[in-house]
Amino acid sequence: MGAKKKKAARKPRIYREPELLKLDLGSGPRPAEGFKGVDIVPGVTDYCVDLCIGEPWPFASDSVSEMRSSHYIEHIDSGCIWTFETVALAKGKYATRRVRGPNAFLWFFDEAFRIAKHGCVFSIQWPALQSVRSFQDPSHSIHPCAETTIYLTREGRKAMGV
Repeated sequence: MGAKKKKAARKPRIYREPELLKLDLGSGPRPAEGFKGVDIVPGVTDYCVDLCIGEPWPFASDSVSEMRSSHYIEHIDSGCIWTFETVALAKGKYATRRVRGPNAFLWFFDEAFRIAKHGCVFSIQWPALQSVRSFQDPSHSIHPCAETTIYLTREGRKAMGV
């Protein structure tokens, strides 16, 4: 009798979910467990990003499945983002002028909406308005109340015309 041919072993089919990107915005050196940290300080988190400079964040649209931000939004400047542009004057001379950009606080949320996948969960914590701790920290630029969240949703802004 001849040698039997071995049947090639069939590899099991493995279904892999696409990687779920979970970001902790303004995390500092200690992002929440299971989240990638995003902060302006170089070398302390997974991504070094200025979240309020008025430039798009380096994440693709509809790419993030979950976001969180704990005690960061109260530090965002409540004013507008200023940029500078150079303008040509007569006879080869140039001048630089300051240009008013978008509101930094709303920019932060616009970018968060842009990168969020459909169904993304975004949890945010900030000091309670009634708490003296909201006002004792001089680095707190804004003191949002619960009703501020109306301005943070697309639907709310659309309904108010802002």
